Amino acid sequence: MITIAERLALKEEALERKFDNFAFELRCCSPGIIESFDEEKQTVRVQLAIKEYIKCGAKEFIEEHKDNVAAIPVPILVDVPICIPSAGGFSLTLPIEPGDECLVVFGDTCMDNWWEFGCSETDLFPLGEPATQKSLRRHNLSDGFAILGVKSQPKIIENYSTDAMELRNEDGVNKISLSGEALTLTFGGKAIVITAAGVEIEGIMFMDHVHMGVSTGGALSQGVSPI
Repeated sequence: MITIAERLALKEEALERKFDNFAFELRCCSPGIIESFDEEKQTVRVQLAIKEYIKCGAKEFIEEHKDNVAAIPVPILVDVPICIPSAGGFSLTLPIEPGDECLVVFGDTCMDNWWEFGCSETDLFPLGEPATQKSLRRHNLSDGFAILGVKSQPKIIENYSTDAMELRNEDGVNKISLSGEALTLTFGGKAIVITAAGVEIEGIMFMDHVHMGVSTGGALSQGVSPI
């Protein structure tokens, strides 16, 4: 005989297994590696950076046979829209290259109609009429968005500034740095610093410099030099 307590425990276990398997199949986000970039469509092809056991069977089977089950790479994702800072008629574009890392976020619903046609303004929807869901799929691999800038430890930014906002290349040789005290433009190791005191070019205050050995007339003076 199965007692009421045992029956309730079995029911609870079945529900827990059901929810576990639902979560096991749910797509939310995953790190990815960009294979190629289409600058006209502004989409990328992405290889997800983590192999999965999902296609090998149910969660219980994988947990039981994990040592003998091989993880499987997810197929390349195609036509994944990129996410970059863009608003108010301005955009920050990036020279996306193969091997760049990203975070792929999967939408709640099918995005096909929105991606192809956008949202057109109507009398009822002045901000744009929402696109009609083309397919009933949810949290699907086909509905990913690539957020750029996510980095694994081997690709972290070196010499990360903790006191200024920077727009820089990978090695930091060329950059624009904005802090509470100055705007600094650095190119090839040479710097222009703009502060409340004025503009400093290679250690020389631009408005304070003078030229030696010159007289009035049509001749050209030499370049800026310290005094």
